[in-house]
Amino acid sequence: MIFEQYIYSHDGFFATVFNDLYFISNTGIVKPIYHTYGFFLSLNPVNDKLLAATQDSVELISKSGQSLSVFQFPLTSSNGWIPSTDGLHYNAIAEDSISALEATEKNGISLNRYAPVADMKTVKEPFVSYVSDKYFVVIPYVARNVIYLVSKNDFPNQVYKSFSIKGCKPSDKQFEMEEGVPQFRTAYDGGRFFVAAIASGHLRIFSFTP
Repeated sequence: MIFEQYIYSHDGFFATVFNDLYFISNTGIVKPIYHTYGFFLSLNPVNDKLLAATQDSVELISKSGQSLSVFQFPLTSSNGWIPSTDGLHYNAIAEDSISALEATEKNGISLNRYAPVADMKTVKEPFVSYVSDKYFVVIPYVARNVIYLVSKNDFPNQVYKSFSIKGCKPSDKQFEMEEGVPQFRTAYDGGRFFVAAIASGHLRIFSFTP
């Protein structure tokens, strides 16, 4: 069994295979807990619940597998969902607005939209690698020589901070293999961003604080 999306909980993992959601305990017990009609494309915890994106909707699910809310969302692809600290974020192309879906206090799902990253004139071919509670983490798609922290409140005009990086520009062959999805991953934990990038067969690891 190959899991596609997975997140860690204090007592195990939640993982998806096509349109099934599983819980895997720390002792290795695998338990199916939820089934949906569309393939799972993204998954993120929200307090004691899960936000899950399928091909045409976003669902709020309890960790025991109970459906709490369903929000119809236009047909999406797995490539457009952006890793994020809170909620789920979607951006198919730089010219589109960024959709932010979050759980409400009453087990509903809210939708907010942010300006397209293409509006950023200071960054050539901007690509959103991660969304935190305060920032969009943006890289220039081809050069990949700078990481920009862009304030969500002032987006697209205010670059809060930028970091120069080296050795992340991929070869022409890698560009073709990526098909528009950079081998450049960002995560956030304990007040620090972590970046893993592959370029010309080499793995680069970076970390920085806002």
